[in-house]
Amino acid sequence: MKRRVVITGMGTITPVGLNVNEFWSSLVAGKGGVGRITRFDASAFSTQIAAEVKGFDPSSVIDRKELRRQDRFVHYAIVATHEALVDSKLELDREDRDRIGVLVGSGIGGTETWEAQFQKLRDFGPDRISPFFVPMMIIDMASGEISIRWNLKGPNFATVSACATSAHAIGEVKPAVRAAADCRPASQVVASASPWARAVACRRWSSQRPCCRCARASSRSAWSFSGAGSKGGATSGTRATASWDAGRTRPTGRPSWPMRGC
Repeated sequence: MKRRVVITGMGTITPVGLNVNEFWSSLVAGKGGVGRITRFDASAFSTQIAAEVKGFDPSSVIDRKELRRQDRFVHYAIVATHEALVDSKLELDREDRDRIGVLVGSGIGGTETWEAQFQKLRDFGPDRISPFFVPMMIIDMASGEISIRWNLKGPNFATVSACATSAHAIGEVKPAVRAAADCRPASQVVASASPWARAVACRRWSSQRPCCRCARASSRSAWSFSGAGSKGGATSGTRATASWDAGRTRPTGRPSWPMRGC
């Protein structure tokens, strides 16, 4: 008989909630997490909206010295893992840590670190590059920091597959737990609300002309994704990603994605 695999604890850091209860309440209420960018001056960008995590303070879980040596996406991963472990009521001191692994995926890793260190290289030269640049930036640092923090010695790696990363992380964990491991945190973390990442998004979402099929779909939609929250627009961006409402029904209209060749 196959060994059962169950989820024993959950943790979330999202634009619509900084813990599981807040996250679920926002989903049920139909609350969206997209709005005008506040993390940096986006006035020069053609698209000025993003799903930022607001009000997040990792200092209650992570030491301030460690905070300076970690990218924001690692902060998200550690705090969410902390919540999941508390929720699971797992007593690590009574477990075999060699049988507890970590798998945390990310679509792109430490973009803020990458951008900051490139600016230092450009403005001040290579001697100003931080020795922590690579450890802060690489995608599997989230799972690595989690394993170091809780002394978890089982298999440790990361999945990278764009928007499917979290699904693949869970998919990889299930057979591992079924075959050998006792437990393994699995998640996806992304922190890419930076000028560099926003510039790439603007090029993809706003500057390109839609293909014929997308243009037809856009004309049938109640609103266009690229128009809501764009430069000079009047909306805050929340309408661009209207979520499911409290009655669990699909909102009127749907976003069109004006991408060439889609």
